[in-house]
Amino acid sequence: KATVSVLNWGLGPDSEMQHVRGLARRAGRFAQAHVVTGQWCASSTAAETVRQEVGDLKSVDKLMGVVGAVGAAVGESVLTDSTAFLLMDEQVSRVEVCVEGGQDPRRELQIARQLMKHLVEEGHSIGERCYSRLVEACALAGDKDLAEKYMEQAEAASIPLNLAALNALLLLPKYGHMREEFLAFIERRGLRPNTQTYEFLLLAIRDAGDAPAAMSLLNRLKADGISTPAIASRTMQTLIVYFANANDFERLNSTVLTMLAGGMPHDVRMAHELPVVLAACARHAKQEDPAPSEAAALAEELWGSLVRLPGEEGLPCPPLACYHSMLRVHEAAVAPAACERIIADLEARGEVATDAMWARAAEAHSRAGNAARCAEIQEEWGIDTKAA
Repeated sequence: KATVSVLNWGLGPDSEMQHVRGLARRAGRFAQAHVVTGQWCASSTAAETVRQEVGDLKSVDKLMGVVGAVGAAVGESVLTDSTAFLLMDEQVSRVEVCVEGGQDPRRELQIARQLMKHLVEEGHSIGERCYSRLVEACALAGDKDLAEKYMEQAEAASIPLNLAALNALLLLPKYGHMREEFLAFIERRGLRPNTQTYEFLLLAIRDAGDAPAAMSLLNRLKADGISTPAIASRTMQTLIVYFANANDFERLNSTVLTMLAGGMPHDVRMAHELPVVLAACARHAKQEDPAPSEAAALAEELWGSLVRLPGEEGLPCPPLACYHSMLRVHEAAVAPAACERIIADLEARGEVATDAMWARAAEAHSRAGNAARCAEIQEEWGIDTKAA
């Protein structure tokens, strides 16, 4: 009753409006408190209050029911265009939470669509922000048909979509496969690709497992004047870890060599991925296909490109797991000299090789027919290669 009375009176002093809001909130009437806020002012403080109150209500469709009832009581809509957008923004945020949490976003998306329908029926001016957020929600939910439906509605009304909405389309297979064509698609709308555009494109390329395309796009990113190290590192890390964990040695090998040939700086080139890739090489070295020598060649390519002794440019101190993986690779490839070189590198850094490391070197010598050196290592370190 207080809400309807205030709306009938017209806007009063801020203190009066805040007092009625307080009454409504204490009574648990969050929707009615929101109505007062919407009529109160368009300040950033009020906008933040709207977000809070919508969150308190938990359901935008229930809120719209209360707002509609209050609007009928006073004979006019009690939603302003600005608060209408805040409602849409809040509802799309709920879709985002569902997607990020691995939950089904369809119900929240349906509420967003009902909200749009209500706003149109109430005669609100639906601008770029509302349409863009709704297209974004449809794309996040993976519904290409709905995303394109609202795109067409916006175009028919001569309403341009913002870059965030167009970027979200890249999460849909149809647009993710466009790649270079998608950049032209954006530019035809008078927009320039931003960091998010490239990140989403690179995600699409990652899912396709196309390392050369990723490098090509990174070069385009440089040409557009966007700082590349962080994006390049994340992209290559994702590709490399993805192929390593999937035991896809052929594409792992191709991706790593493509990256090394691309001349990326040392600080973003495999610093975090080295242990993962070397572990994958060690796993593959035990298999007949690919041959252990291929896994050893890739491991050596990385080691020679990245690992440097203290005082030299590169990775000054690789994790101990990297040394274990390199020894596993060279043991499988029957390369005893390489095993001893890796141990010497470790000791040059002031570390002590473990018995297990020396056992791998001894086993490599044994398999290579170097019985004397194998026995020498066993005697010096008191190890049994089979037991180790």
